[in-house]
Amino acid sequence: MSSIQAPNLVGFCGAAHQTCEEIATFDPDVILTLMHSGEAPLRATQVFWSETQPNQPFPSVARINLGREKWSLYYNALIRIGRHDLTPFQFPVDTFTLGHWLAWMEKHTDVQEVLLAQLKGIFGYSAPRRILILDDWESGGKTKQLVLGLLKIYFPLVETRFAAGFGSNWCGRLGEAWLKQVFPRSFARMQVADAELESKGKFPRHIKQDLCLLVPGTEDIAPESAAWQPITLNSDIISRLEPFLPAASWLSLSPWAYQTIEAQVRAYAHAWMSGESPRAEPQKSLFARSRPQTGPSMVFSYRLWRDRRTSSLAESPKVIENIVRQFDRFESGAALECQVSHPNKTYILRSRFGILAYGSLLAEPGVEIANVVEERIENVATPFAVEYARSSRNRAGAPTLVPVLSGIGAPVMAQILVIRPDTPETWTKDIMYRREIRRVGEERYSYNHERQTKKSDGVCIKEVYNLAGIPEVLYIDLESNLNFVFDRSLTIDEKAARLAHLAVESLKSWTYDLGRDGIRYLADALRYGIHTPLTEAYCAAILKLADNAPDLETARQRLAKRRGLIT
Repeated sequence: MSSIQAPNLVGFCGAAHQTCEEIATFDPDVILTLMHSGEAPLRATQVFWSETQPNQPFPSVARINLGREKWSLYYNALIRIGRHDLTPFQFPVDTFTLGHWLAWMEKHTDVQEVLLAQLKGIFGYSAPRRILILDDWESGGKTKQLVLGLLKIYFPLVETRFAAGFGSNWCGRLGEAWLKQVFPRSFARMQVADAELESKGKFPRHIKQDLCLLVPGTEDIAPESAAWQPITLNSDIISRLEPFLPAASWLSLSPWAYQTIEAQVRAYAHAWMSGESPRAEPQKSLFARSRPQTGPSMVFSYRLWRDRRTSSLAESPKVIENIVRQFDRFESGAALECQVSHPNKTYILRSRFGILAYGSLLAEPGVEIANVVEERIENVATPFAVEYARSSRNRAGAPTLVPVLSGIGAPVMAQILVIRPDTPETWTKDIMYRREIRRVGEERYSYNHERQTKKSDGVCIKEVYNLAGIPEVLYIDLESNLNFVFDRSLTIDEKAARLAHLAVESLKSWTYDLGRDGIRYLADALRYGIHTPLTEAYCAAILKLADNAPDLETARQRLAKRRGLIT
């Protein structure tokens, strides 16, 4: 393999040179290497240091797996709560959003645990004073903002610098050079495979992506983990590439790549020390100190998102003013409150919206609503009367609960599904609407209040204010269509008999299998303690139709069997 003609890595050499100078002047307690691609810059820097300053010890090294995959996790979580305002190619541009990101990372990953364990192995229980973060390149600033923010939170007094000037395509250039020269037939076959993928409109992953992932020699343990593991014969990336080359051959690529980098840096160091070669320049500006985004405003917003409150005497009016301004731009379902108890001020981040649930929403909110519900407030009386006054097409005509005029139904015990404060109001209404029309997850369906109010049977979303401590509670307001429920000439038993007939008729093969028939709907309502003026008689009428069944589930099975739905 020594005869392989490797690509020129002079920019890599220049970056290693400049990093060593930064180490000499900054004197970091530890170099925090961002895996996976940060390992190559680390080795290049160590080689240049050993060749040019052999009598000086190299700083301690810690490693953590922080990269764009962590942003992808966060971005996907944002999409599930309707935050489409941040794309995978943007990084947080204000401290309020950055604080949200860091609070999410702490809750959904093991970054804090892995990072602190790495540093504890070096410093014990002492905090480092200066940390140099090392990566291969700065794509859009996301990783830098993440790691600088985390360090500011965990070590408020630490001084940090970020080095990333080694280049973005070194993995691909090394991988292709190795493959073309050592296994040219495999390289040609992979080019053909990539071309076929491109012709089908798919992004080719073998050369352009998998080679880049393979070169560092390590991989994620799990997307949410900041730990890592070596690539082995059993790794997925090896399985994907094995059709083109035996697994053991692929595993030889990473050692060769590191040897090649180290050899070029060593040769450059010798030439520079002897005066035979001019100083090489890195590919771009290399160092960045902690930016204002990682200052007091970021820490303040991080605490708000993590704990929903923060109290401090140290925050200046300018910091608070900045946070409030960014909060207003965030367009969330949150309310920011300040409670003053001299000399303390406590800032509280509250959920501004809730969804009133008093029917099927209690048992089956659907995945989109479930993603944004932070808590449930139980035993809340509806601020309007409710009754089984609507025949639902989505349930094969089964009676369902809807708001009615007082004197017909009655308030019932409901729950408020409290919406996460980072969820936009428009998204909350969209997912309520999609659930009602059975289009969960289909984002092309969105709620338009004006359009729905013009429909004869529209799905309207209304609100009540200051219910159970929630400033604004949304609910679906559907028109009643069972006119007999409002007929005062009919007795309760007569109305209940008609409801029971509709419930039995709603037993179809699909409603029974999905649990969407009227009998299951009634049983779920009873399970959540919902009782209307017609509930008792309605339940009794169904049991009677099922040969005096002891309970609704038995009645449901008997009636389904009678209708030939089950054996």
